[in-house]
Amino acid sequence: GHYYRADLSCLSHLDSTAIDIRILLRDHHGNFTEWTSEPAFSVGVVFDPVPGDTSLTIYPLTFELFNNFPNPFNTNTHIRYHVPKKSEVNLKIFDIRGREIVSLVGAQQLPGYKVVEWDGKDETGQPVSSGVYIVMLQTPDILKAEKMLLIR
Repeated sequence: GHYYRADLSCLSHLDSTAIDIRILLRDHHGNFTEWTSEPAFSVGVVFDPVPGDTSLTIYPLTFELFNNFPNPFNTNTHIRYHVPKKSEVNLKIFDIRGREIVSLVGAQQLPGYKVVEWDGKDETGQPVSSGVYIVMLQTPDILKAEKMLLIR
């Protein structure tokens, strides 16, 4: 595979809580891409309220569910999602017929960038068969789903 190094640059402050980011990529040969002309993404910024501390915490602005990686997968896969505010989060796997296979997350979560690994097993720890599965992210604000392909 090809590996890239991403250099990030702040384009401008949108307001006191968000920054636009643009990206420059460098491949394994040292070749650079052009800076993205439009912001690649926006992130929220929280300044620590401790007097004299100028550190900041970056958090997502919206709930997002991304395609799992790798996809298709054989033994395990990683599922990325974003939580922009403290929320009750449910992340579940369903088979193509809509039957729940396993619940990966069922808890209140703080804002942040999250990654969960699924090992291709059901609630009882038994490996599931090859096929298409649906990962579903549900919060009080959103319901998002993505397809995954398990190949044994």
